[in-house]
Amino acid sequence: MKNLKEALFKKIQKVVSDLDENLANEEKLQLLSVLQSAAIEINSYFESLPEELQKLTDQLMNKGWFVVFFDDHFDSFHQLKQNLVGKSNGSKDEYLMKYFDTKVDEIETVLLEGLPKRESQIKQAFQAYRDKLYYLSIPALLILAESVCRDLASNTDLYSKHKPRTEKAHEPRTDDLFDEVDNIDQLEQVLFSPLRKRTNLTKNCSNPNVHQKTLFNRHLIIHGQSDSYGSEINNIKSLSLVYYVFYTLEYLRTR
Repeated sequence: MKNLKEALFKKIQKVVSDLDENLANEEKLQLLSVLQSAAIEINSYFESLPEELQKLTDQLMNKGWFVVFFDDHFDSFHQLKQNLVGKSNGSKDEYLMKYFDTKVDEIETVLLEGLPKRESQIKQAFQAYRDKLYYLSIPALLILAESVCRDLASNTDLYSKHKPRTEKAHEPRTDDLFDEVDNIDQLEQVLFSPLRKRTNLTKNCSNPNVHQKTLFNRHLIIHGQSDSYGSEINNIKSLSLVYYVFYTLEYLRTR
């Protein structure tokens, strides 16, 4: 993910170098003109990309979706961007439900390889997911996401917040993981942002109404305040959270 623009330009330079030996001078000039125009367009694209992805990430995470756009395991950035940017909330939900559900086996494999000590927990949570035992699988996946965070981030509580009247009052404690991280580029900022911002996932809600009890909210679910959270979409959102936490913290750990 890091230095994505530079990597793309290097690939273009290599192609130009390979072609250069077989071209006449006039053809070289024509090719150079085309590549200069393309370079301007590519640069403009990458300059606007972080802002576009940040806006999309904020929208998605406050609806309970956690999406890794530049994924080392799944080469699907353009697919994600095409199906999410500028689409309605309903279209986004429909697409992401299919996207994550088709990747459940791959996600489980990645987790098992990365967290062998959690094998039983991972396998049972994913079996409940596949069996569509929503009232069982959703809490299991929420707990698994916290387990992943504790394992990969020095026992950090995924869902805790800083106390009132402190410097980071009410901000997530996972934001502390980035205090000593240098040179965070714009695309990394997009990746890290769900761990650095408050989201509806951890929002406290007293005396929830009928609608709120259906929402993907960790507090309502784990603390027994919701009796209506068990749905397919919340099941898949839980899966997206587990994978996002694993990928992001593993990326940060090996960065």
